[in-house]
Amino acid sequence: MSDLTPVLETSAGPAGWQRWWIYQRERFPLLTNGVAILLFSFAAVEYGWIASGKPASPGALELLLSFFTCFVFFALLRIADEFKDFADDARYRPYRPVPRGLVQLAELGGLGVALAALQGTLALVFMTDMALPLIATWAYFVLMCREFFVPRWLKARPGIYLVSHMAIMPLIALCASAPGWIGQPVGIAELGPFMGLALTVGLCGEIGRKIRAPADEEEGVETYSSLWGFPVAVSLWIASVAATAYAAALAADVFDAGQDYINLLACGWLLSLCLGVCFACRPGKFAARAIEAVSGLWALFGFGSLVLFARYPFAFWS
Repeated sequence: MSDLTPVLETSAGPAGWQRWWIYQRERFPLLTNGVAILLFSFAAVEYGWIASGKPASPGALELLLSFFTCFVFFALLRIADEFKDFADDARYRPYRPVPRGLVQLAELGGLGVALAALQGTLALVFMTDMALPLIATWAYFVLMCREFFVPRWLKARPGIYLVSHMAIMPLIALCASAPGWIGQPVGIAELGPFMGLALTVGLCGEIGRKIRAPADEEEGVETYSSLWGFPVAVSLWIASVAATAYAAALAADVFDAGQDYINLLACGWLLSLCLGVCFACRPGKFAARAIEAVSGLWALFGFGSLVLFARYPFAFWS
Protein backbone atom coordinates (compact mmCIF):
# COMPACT_ATOMS: atom_id res chain seq x y z
CA MET A 1 0.00 0.00 0.00
CA SER A 2 2.86 2.37 0.84
CA ASP A 3 4.30 1.87 -2.65
CA LEU A 4 0.99 2.96 -4.23
CA THR A 5 0.64 6.14 -2.19
CA PRO A 6 3.30 8.18 -4.06
CA VAL A 7 1.72 7.27 -7.39
CA LEU A 8 -1.67 8.49 -6.24
CA GLU A 9 -0.17 11.73 -4.95
CA THR A 10 1.67 12.37 -8.18
CA SER A 11 -1.38 11.70 -10.33
CA ALA A 12 -3.51 13.92 -8.10
CA GLY A 13 -0.98 16.68 -8.62
CA PRO A 14 -0.54 18.27 -5.17
CA ALA A 15 0.53 21.85 -5.58
CA GLY A 16 1.94 24.70 -3.53
CA TRP A 17 2.24 24.15 0.20
CA GLN A 18 0.69 20.66 -0.11
CA ARG A 19 3.79 19.41 -1.93
CA TRP A 20 6.02 20.69 0.81
CA TRP A 21 3.78 19.32 3.52
CA ILE A 22 4.01 15.86 1.94
CA TYR A 23 7.78 16.25 1.55
CA GLN A 24 8.36 17.16 5.19
CA ARG A 25 6.11 14.33 6.31
CA GLU A 26 8.15 11.79 4.39
CA ARG A 27 11.68 13.16 4.60
CA PHE A 28 11.96 15.72 7.43
CA PRO A 29 9.01 15.47 9.86
CA LEU A 30 8.80 18.89 11.45
CA LEU A 31 7.22 17.74 14.71
CA THR A 32 9.58 14.92 15.63
CA ASN A 33 12.66 16.70 14.30
CA GLY A 34 11.55 19.93 15.90
CA VAL A 35 11.28 18.34 19.35
CA ALA A 36 14.71 16.71 19.03
CA ILE A 37 16.32 19.93 17.77
CA LEU A 38 14.63 21.91 20.54
CA LEU A 39 16.12 19.65 23.21
CA PHE A 40 19.52 19.75 21.53
CA SER A 41 19.59 23.54 21.20
CA PHE A 42 18.17 24.09 24.69
CA ALA A 43 20.83 21.84 26.23
CA ALA A 44 23.52 23.53 24.13
CA VAL A 45 22.62 27.05 25.27
CA GLU A 46 22.28 26.00 28.90
CA TYR A 47 25.61 24.20 28.71
CA GLY A 48 27.39 27.17 27.13
CA TRP A 49 25.80 29.54 29.63
CA ILE A 50 26.85 27.55 32.69
CA ALA A 51 30.29 26.63 31.30
CA SER A 52 31.04 30.30 30.76
CA GLY A 53 30.15 31.10 34.35
CA LYS A 54 27.18 33.37 33.63
CA PRO A 55 24.59 33.82 36.39
CA ALA A 56 20.87 33.06 36.09
CA SER A 57 19.68 31.48 32.82
CA PRO A 58 19.70 32.39 29.11
CA GLY A 59 16.81 34.39 27.74
CA ALA A 60 14.36 33.81 24.91
CA LEU A 61 16.63 35.44 22.30
CA GLU A 62 19.50 33.07 23.01
CA LEU A 63 17.22 30.03 22.97
CA LEU A 64 15.43 30.98 19.75
CA LEU A 65 18.66 31.87 17.96
CA SER A 66 20.19 28.55 18.94
CA PHE A 67 17.08 26.62 17.88
CA PHE A 68 16.85 28.29 14.47
CA THR A 69 20.58 27.86 13.86
CA CYS A 70 20.34 24.14 14.61
CA PHE A 71 17.14 23.70 12.64
CA VAL A 72 18.69 25.23 9.52
CA PHE A 73 21.80 23.06 9.73
CA PHE A 74 19.80 19.85 10.04
CA ALA A 75 17.51 20.93 7.21
CA LEU A 76 20.59 21.63 5.08
CA LEU A 77 21.94 18.16 5.83
CA ARG A 78 18.65 16.65 4.62
CA ILE A 79 18.74 18.75 1.45
CA ALA A 80 22.37 17.80 0.81
CA ASP A 81 21.45 14.11 1.11
CA GLU A 82 18.77 14.57 -1.54
CA PHE A 83 21.40 15.82 -3.97
CA LYS A 84 23.95 13.18 -2.98
CA ASP A 85 21.51 10.27 -3.21
CA PHE A 86 19.53 11.42 -6.25
CA ALA A 87 21.06 8.99 -8.75
CA ASP A 88 20.65 5.99 -6.43
CA ASP A 89 17.15 7.08 -5.41
CA ALA A 90 16.08 7.42 -9.04
CA ARG A 91 17.34 3.91 -9.74
CA TYR A 92 16.43 2.01 -6.59
CA ARG A 93 13.93 4.18 -4.66
CA PRO A 94 11.71 5.98 -7.20
CA TYR A 95 8.97 6.21 -4.57
CA ARG A 96 10.83 8.98 -2.73
CA PRO A 97 9.61 12.58 -3.19
CA VAL A 98 12.40 13.90 -5.41
CA PRO A 99 12.64 11.01 -7.91
CA ARG A 100 8.87 10.86 -8.30
CA GLY A 101 8.75 14.59 -9.05
CA LEU A 102 6.94 15.88 -5.97
CA VAL A 103 9.68 18.50 -5.48
CA GLN A 104 12.66 19.39 -7.64
CA LEU A 105 16.31 19.50 -6.64
CA ALA A 106 16.46 23.10 -7.83
CA GLU A 107 13.65 24.00 -5.43
CA LEU A 108 15.41 22.29 -2.56
CA GLY A 109 18.65 24.04 -3.46
CA GLY A 110 16.89 27.41 -3.47
CA LEU A 111 15.29 26.65 -0.13
CA GLY A 112 18.67 25.71 1.33
CA VAL A 113 20.28 28.94 0.13
CA ALA A 114 17.40 30.99 1.55
CA LEU A 115 17.58 29.23 4.92
CA ALA A 116 21.36 29.68 5.14
CA ALA A 117 21.05 33.36 4.22
CA LEU A 118 18.40 33.91 6.88
CA GLN A 119 20.49 32.00 9.42
CA GLY A 120 23.52 34.18 8.74
CA THR A 121 21.49 37.39 8.74
CA LEU A 122 19.88 36.67 12.12
CA ALA A 123 23.26 35.83 13.63
CA LEU A 124 24.82 39.06 12.33
CA VAL A 125 21.89 41.17 13.50
CA PHE A 126 21.48 39.71 16.99
CA MET A 127 24.88 38.18 17.84
CA THR A 128 27.69 39.24 15.50
CA ASP A 129 30.32 37.09 17.25
CA MET A 130 28.49 33.97 16.05
CA ALA A 131 29.86 34.61 12.57
CA LEU A 132 33.10 32.69 13.16
CA PRO A 133 31.59 29.36 14.32
CA LEU A 134 28.93 29.68 11.62
CA ILE A 135 31.52 30.19 8.87
CA ALA A 136 33.54 27.23 10.16
CA THR A 137 30.46 24.98 10.10
CA TRP A 138 29.38 26.20 6.65
CA ALA A 139 32.90 25.54 5.33
CA TYR A 140 32.84 21.98 6.66
CA PHE A 141 29.35 21.51 5.26
CA VAL A 142 30.57 22.53 1.79
CA LEU A 143 33.46 20.07 2.05
CA MET A 144 30.98 17.34 3.00
CA CYS A 145 28.83 18.17 -0.01
CA ARG A 146 31.91 17.79 -2.20
CA GLU A 147 32.81 14.54 -0.39
CA PHE A 148 36.11 16.20 0.56
CA PHE A 149 37.05 15.97 -3.14
CA VAL A 150 37.75 12.22 -2.79
CA PRO A 151 34.28 10.66 -3.28
CA ARG A 152 35.43 7.27 -4.59
CA TRP A 153 38.08 6.90 -1.88
CA LEU A 154 35.55 7.70 0.84
CA LYS A 155 32.84 5.45 -0.60
CA ALA A 156 35.26 2.53 -0.50
CA ARG A 157 35.88 3.18 3.21
CA PRO A 158 32.49 3.38 4.96
CA GLY A 159 34.00 3.73 8.43
CA ILE A 160 36.02 6.80 7.47
CA TYR A 161 33.03 8.12 5.52
CA LEU A 162 30.85 7.80 8.62
CA VAL A 163 33.27 9.62 10.92
CA SER A 164 34.07 12.35 8.39
CA HIS A 165 30.39 13.19 7.94
CA MET A 166 29.48 12.94 11.63
CA ALA A 167 32.34 15.33 12.44
CA ILE A 168 30.01 18.18 11.55
CA MET A 169 27.97 17.44 14.68
CA PRO A 170 30.50 18.99 17.11
CA LEU A 171 30.58 22.09 14.90
CA ILE A 172 26.79 22.34 14.98
CA ALA A 173 26.97 21.91 18.76
CA LEU A 174 29.51 24.74 18.89
CA CYS A 175 27.13 27.02 16.97
CA ALA A 176 24.15 25.91 19.06
CA SER A 177 25.94 26.68 22.32
CA ALA A 178 27.42 29.96 21.06
CA PRO A 179 24.52 32.17 22.25
CA GLY A 180 25.32 30.90 25.74
CA TRP A 181 29.06 31.59 25.81
CA ILE A 182 29.65 34.35 23.25
CA GLY A 183 31.63 37.17 24.86
CA GLN A 184 33.10 34.97 27.60
CA PRO A 185 36.62 33.47 27.84
CA VAL A 186 35.75 29.84 27.14
CA GLY A 187 37.60 27.32 25.02
CA ILE A 188 37.60 23.70 23.93
CA ALA A 189 38.37 22.54 27.47
CA GLU A 190 34.99 23.87 28.60
CA LEU A 191 32.98 23.16 25.44
CA GLY A 192 34.68 19.89 24.46
CA PRO A 193 32.45 17.51 26.48
CA PHE A 194 29.26 18.81 24.88
CA MET A 195 30.83 18.73 21.40
CA GLY A 196 31.93 15.16 22.11
CA LEU A 197 28.38 14.26 23.15
CA ALA A 198 27.06 15.64 19.86
CA LEU A 199 29.58 13.52 17.94
CA THR A 200 28.79 10.29 19.76
CA VAL A 201 25.03 10.86 19.53
CA GLY A 202 25.44 11.38 15.78
CA LEU A 203 27.45 8.18 15.42
CA CYS A 204 24.99 6.20 17.53
CA GLY A 205 22.01 7.44 15.55
CA GLU A 206 23.61 6.92 12.15
CA ILE A 207 24.80 3.40 12.92
CA GLY A 208 21.52 2.48 14.60
CA ARG A 209 19.34 3.53 11.67
CA LYS A 210 21.49 1.55 9.23
CA ILE A 211 21.25 -1.78 10.98
CA ARG A 212 18.50 -3.82 9.38
CA ALA A 213 17.09 -7.29 9.46
CA PRO A 214 17.85 -9.37 6.34
CA ALA A 215 14.21 -9.08 5.18
CA ASP A 216 14.41 -5.28 5.30
CA GLU A 217 17.59 -4.86 3.25
CA GLU A 218 17.01 -3.05 -0.06
CA GLU A 219 18.96 -3.28 -3.28
CA GLY A 220 21.13 -0.23 -3.76
CA VAL A 221 20.85 0.82 -0.09
CA GLU A 222 24.11 0.50 1.81
CA THR A 223 23.55 -0.43 5.44
CA TYR A 224 26.18 -1.27 8.02
CA SER A 225 24.56 -4.63 8.64
CA SER A 226 25.11 -5.52 4.98
CA LEU A 227 28.54 -3.89 4.66
CA TRP A 228 30.10 -5.19 7.86
CA GLY A 229 27.83 -8.04 8.93
CA PHE A 230 25.66 -8.19 12.03
CA PRO A 231 28.34 -8.87 14.69
CA VAL A 232 30.57 -5.96 13.62
CA ALA A 233 27.73 -3.50 13.01
CA VAL A 234 26.05 -4.28 16.33
CA SER A 235 29.37 -4.18 18.20
CA LEU A 236 30.07 -0.73 16.80
CA TRP A 237 26.58 0.41 17.74
CA ILE A 238 27.01 -0.84 21.31
CA ALA A 239 30.39 0.92 21.45
CA SER A 240 28.79 4.15 20.21
CA VAL A 241 26.12 3.89 22.93
CA ALA A 242 28.87 3.45 25.53
CA ALA A 243 30.77 6.43 24.10
CA THR A 244 27.58 8.50 24.26
CA ALA A 245 27.06 7.56 27.91
CA TYR A 246 30.64 8.53 28.72
CA ALA A 247 30.37 11.85 26.87
CA ALA A 248 27.04 12.59 28.59
CA ALA A 249 28.63 11.96 31.98
CA LEU A 250 31.45 14.37 31.16
CA ALA A 251 29.03 17.00 29.89
CA ALA A 252 26.69 16.62 32.87
CA ASP A 253 29.62 17.29 35.19
CA VAL A 254 29.17 20.96 34.30
CA PHE A 255 25.76 20.73 36.01
CA ASP A 256 27.28 18.97 39.05
CA ALA A 257 25.59 15.68 38.23
CA GLY A 258 25.88 13.00 40.86
CA GLN A 259 26.35 9.25 40.92
CA ASP A 260 22.62 8.67 40.33
CA TYR A 261 22.95 10.10 36.83
CA ILE A 262 25.98 7.92 36.11
CA ASN A 263 23.96 4.91 37.23
CA LEU A 264 21.12 5.84 34.87
CA LEU A 265 23.54 6.08 31.96
CA ALA A 266 25.03 2.70 32.88
CA CYS A 267 21.56 1.12 33.00
CA GLY A 268 20.74 2.57 29.60
CA TRP A 269 23.93 1.13 28.14
CA LEU A 270 23.28 -2.31 29.67
CA LEU A 271 19.79 -2.39 28.15
CA SER A 272 21.28 -1.44 24.78
CA LEU A 273 23.89 -4.17 25.18
CA CYS A 274 21.17 -6.77 25.77
CA LEU A 275 19.22 -5.53 22.74
CA GLY A 276 22.32 -5.60 20.54
CA VAL A 277 23.27 -9.12 21.61
CA CYS A 278 19.71 -10.35 20.98
CA PHE A 279 19.74 -8.88 17.48
CA ALA A 280 23.20 -10.26 16.66
CA CYS A 281 22.08 -13.73 17.73
CA ARG A 282 18.72 -13.51 15.98
CA PRO A 283 18.53 -10.61 13.50
CA GLY A 284 14.81 -10.00 13.17
CA LYS A 285 12.74 -6.99 12.13
CA PHE A 286 11.54 -6.13 15.61
CA ALA A 287 15.02 -6.04 17.12
CA ALA A 288 16.39 -4.00 14.19
CA ARG A 289 13.65 -1.41 14.53
CA ALA A 290 14.14 -1.39 18.29
CA ILE A 291 17.81 -0.53 17.77
CA GLU A 292 16.83 2.41 15.56
CA ALA A 293 14.24 3.57 18.09
CA VAL A 294 16.63 3.22 21.03
CA SER A 295 19.25 5.24 19.14
CA GLY A 296 16.80 8.13 18.85
CA LEU A 297 15.63 7.81 22.45
CA TRP A 298 19.22 7.68 23.64
CA ALA A 299 19.87 11.03 21.95
CA LEU A 300 16.71 12.54 23.46
CA PHE A 301 17.70 11.26 26.89
CA GLY A 302 21.27 12.52 26.57
CA PHE A 303 20.30 16.09 25.72
CA GLY A 304 17.00 16.14 27.60
CA SER A 305 18.60 15.05 30.86
CA LEU A 306 21.14 17.87 30.55
CA VAL A 307 18.25 20.33 30.31
CA LEU A 308 16.67 18.82 33.42
CA PHE A 309 19.95 19.09 35.27
CA ALA A 310 20.28 22.72 34.25
CA ARG A 311 16.74 23.64 35.31
CA TYR A 312 16.07 21.26 38.18
CA PRO A 313 19.40 19.88 39.37
CA PHE A 314 18.15 18.81 42.79
CA ALA A 315 14.38 18.39 42.54
CA PHE A 316 14.57 15.95 39.64
CA TRP A 317 17.24 13.59 40.95
CA SER A 318 17.08 13.88 44.71
